Amino acid sequence: MPAVKDYSKKSKKVFVISIYTTRSAQSLYDNALKAAKEKGINTEEGFGKAEIIYSQNSLIDYPQTPKIVLEFAKKSL
Repeated sequence: MPAVKDYSKKSKKVFVISIYTTRSAQSLYDNALKAAKEKGINTEEGFGKAEIIYSQNSLIDYPQTPKIVLEFAKKSL
């Protein structure tokens, strides 16, 4: 979240993608927002005026991802 806040102050648009194989950036954001609100953390302050777009897809949604992960695993053995 700190990086998103920082870039939202410097850019007109921020596109957030997830590097986790099975989780989209949107699902990670939704979980983080829920946890922050439960802890009483202010989730509104510190952002710039940029439009922030969270990816709706995870890497597993792309057919090549499992192949690449499998190849990487094979090379690591």
